[in-house]
Amino acid sequence: MSRTSWTGPLARVLAASLALLPFACVTGGGSEPDDDGGGRGGSGQVGAGGSPAGGAGQAGGQSAGSPGGGQGGGAGVLGAGTSGGGAVVAGGSAGALGGLGGFGGLGGAPAGAGGMTLGGAAGVAGAEAGAAGMMTPCGLLTLCGAVCVSLTDDAANCGGCGIACTGGQACIAGTCQCATGTSCGGVCVDTSSDAAHCGACGVACGTNQVCSIPVGQTVAACTTQCAAGQTQCGQSCVDLATSAAHCGACEAPCAAAQVCTAGLCTCTGGLTACSGECINTSTSASHCGACGSACSMPRSCTAGTCACPSGQTYCNGQCVNTQTDTMHCGGCGTVCSSPRTACTAGACSCPNGQSYCSNQCVNTQTDVNNCGTCGNRCATGGSCSGGTCMNPQSTSCDIGPSHNGDGSFTYYYFGQGTGRDGAGYRTACGYYGTGNGTVDTVENIANTSPASNQYFVAIPADASFNTSNYCGACVEVTGQNGTKIIATVIDSCPTASNQPCRDRPNQHLDLSKTAFDRLGYTVGNPSGTTWRFVPCPVTGNVKVRFKSGNNNEFFVENGITSITSVTCNGTAATRTSYGAWHMNDAIATPATLVLTDKAGRTITVTLNQGTQNQDSGQQFPACQ
Repeated sequence: MSRTSWTGPLARVLAASLALLPFACVTGGGSEPDDDGGGRGGSGQVGAGGSPAGGAGQAGGQSAGSPGGGQGGGAGVLGAGTSGGGAVVAGGSAGALGGLGGFGGLGGAPAGAGGMTLGGAAGVAGAEAGAAGMMTPCGLLTLCGAVCVSLTDDAANCGGCGIACTGGQACIAGTCQCATGTSCGGVCVDTSSDAAHCGACGVACGTNQVCSIPVGQTVAACTTQCAAGQTQCGQSCVDLATSAAHCGACEAPCAAAQVCTAGLCTCTGGLTACSGECINTSTSASHCGACGSACSMPRSCTAGTCACPSGQTYCNGQCVNTQTDTMHCGGCGTVCSSPRTACTAGACSCPNGQSYCSNQCVNTQTDVNNCGTCGNRCATGGSCSGGTCMNPQSTSCDIGPSHNGDGSFTYYYFGQGTGRDGAGYRTACGYYGTGNGTVDTVENIANTSPASNQYFVAIPADASFNTSNYCGACVEVTGQNGTKIIATVIDSCPTASNQPCRDRPNQHLDLSKTAFDRLGYTVGNPSGTTWRFVPCPVTGNVKVRFKSGNNNEFFVENGITSITSVTCNGTAATRTSYGAWHMNDAIATPATLVLTDKAGRTITVTLNQGTQNQDSGQQFPACQ
């Protein structure tokens, strides 16, 4: 032959318990377990002043009964920190409902959303904990007690939670003030008609006097009768068409923030009268968009519509972050199940930074079957560290026979008939080389002394150690002057034209001209010589590539010993007479190759498209 790789209130089941977030908390004790599982945890205490977090609920008791684990801790008390939320604290081990975590601190930056206390490993609820600077569960509104309010116009919480407007004052732009009239001693009065404050605060009319604006005057004064066009209501002379205290009739007052227009109480500034109050239906959680249309927690009223805080979605009565919520991952109702129990960027994923390989979550930094990437299997006896296979230091290797004194050599060079491949040559084992006269150089063979990329051999194709089984093996040859070299088997010796190859198929080697010359022989066919198979002193990793013009054949080169068997995507490949590994069908890439060498050791590598050399990233252990 020729030489030729969280949120919201309760009731959300988590597929796995979340780790505790690093917020400050003081916890109370849990009660004893009841018939349904673990005890209820104690409530959280007040967070430290000025610290970045509120309190958080204590963990519940352990499970001790039938259906579920203990209820999680009670709601944490409001902290005094500047921005953070309550910490997430775990509940009972088999988890029923978890209690509310502490809400965010009340000063400085916007408070963080309160973390929900978890049930347990199979517990309920849970939330994205409030990080510094995050919005409260009320979005742009403020949580006062358990109600979302607007501090700019809520008379019970004007400018701050619990600051109530009194004396007929309304909350305007976050300040208690009189919508109409004058504030006298904290009470809104109409000095144009009020007998106790007639014309000015503290000016009181006598018993038989009334307060009225005399004709031609602008300031009210105490008189004995009302001016024309006015109506006497008690000691006040009023215009029933405009008096907020007597609108349309005596003793018919308008509510705070209302004015009297044409004898009717009305609201100003775009507010709407709802249940006797002037309401901003654009932001009121009790009257969102219309009177009586209330938003349920945790939604707030934004532009007259009940909505979740920014970045959250309303799913089954809860506001959730579909980017991280394992019960609504990427959309409402999409549940992340084992083994992909985490939700990352709206997709179910493996927890704790693991990777999804062959229907399981693994740590590609340490998994010997998926080292660095899925399917990358480390050599037998090796380990995986930092995503890199650590091969054993060495193993014993039985790689072929020895010939002590019964070998023979001839030599050749590519120009004598090796098959051409472009500007170079392609040997029977598929190796590529170039020639310069009688000096030939080959890719992907041992090149560390005493080997050289110019030292190679051809062996008889029909020998018991035939070419296809020994392609890539190395032989140590001893020269006449005791010189030892290592050469790589890359070719087939033509028995038809080389009589020693034909006559001595188990002992003869056909060496490269450069290797032959290095041995110091003066004759072209020395006999009685010594040579043996040895591990190849290769550098770097095993190289793989597709055979040019084929999508079902590939080469494996630069191994420590010859490759004796290969599976490709789980199917055994067969070796061709020209050294390539053959599959009956086109190979789907990236393909997983499991290589077994002459010493019985295996490594797993990946074959990608392309006829160029591909560094597999793997090499067999050294031989002892």
